[in-house]
Amino acid sequence: MIEQEKPRSELILPDVSPAKQLWLRRVLRVFLEGLTSEIIVNGLENIPQTGSYIVAANHLGWVEAPVLLLTFPRWIHFMTKAETLQNPYLGPVTRQMGMFPVRREELDLQALRTAAGLLKAGEVLGMMPEGTRGRRGGEEALKEAKEGTILIGYKTKVPIVPVAVWGPENVFPLIEEKGVGLRELACFQKPPINVNIGKVFEEHLQVGPILRREERNQLATELMLRIKDLLPTEYHGIYAQGASNYSG
Repeated sequence: MIEQEKPRSELILPDVSPAKQLWLRRVLRVFLEGLTSEIIVNGLENIPQTGSYIVAANHLGWVEAPVLLLTFPRWIHFMTKAETLQNPYLGPVTRQMGMFPVRREELDLQALRTAAGLLKAGEVLGMMPEGTRGRRGGEEALKEAKEGTILIGYKTKVPIVPVAVWGPENVFPLIEEKGVGLRELACFQKPPINVNIGKVFEEHLQVGPILRREERNQLATELMLRIKDLLPTEYHGIYAQGASNYSG
C-alpha cells in the first residue's frame, strides 16, 4: 500500500483575547513591581497608531518581553526560542501570553509562517534580532544581528520599530542557567528598567522585488545601528564603531 503525502498542516496563530490581555497586563504589572524599582519609557510617540508592525529590541535579560507588553498599547506576539516553550514551567505561561517557538539552529519555516500570518492578520510581532542574549564574558552589549527580522519585515511589507531596553540584565541574570538561591534573594535590589523607542525603520520597504543576501546583511546592520543609538555607550558592543565592527 502506497502512503499518500500528508498535506501541510493548517496554520494556527497564537490568539490572546482582549479580556485575557487585560488580565495578563494586571498580572505582569504586579510581577514587574516586585522585580523592578521603576520602568522609564521614552519615545511612545514613535509607535504606529494603526497597522501591523514588528517590535525589534535588543536582548539583555529575561524580562524584556513582559516590560514591552506593558509599554506598548497593543499586544505583542513574541517569537521565542523553542526551549522556552518546552520548559514544563515556562512553557504554559509563555503560550498563554501568545508567544510562539522558533528553532534557532535551522531555518524554521513554521516560525516564519506563523510570524507572517500574525502580521497579515493585523497583529504586532516581537523579535530580538540578535537571536540570543547579549551577554559575553560578563559584558552586557549588542551582538551581531541575524537576518530574520529584516526578512520577515520585507516579505510582509510592514515597518519595524527599533527599541532599546537596558536594566533587565540586573534582574536575576542567571536565573535560567542556575536558578535563584537564598544568596541571590538576600542580595537582590530592584533595578530600574529603561525603554527607548526609536523612529520607525522602513528602509527594507524600499528594496525592489528581490532582496539579496548582502542587502539583508546591510539592512540588519542599519537596524542594529538604530538600536545602538538608543542605548547608553556601554551597551554598544560590536556596533560601537558604527558598521565597521560588523563582520556580515
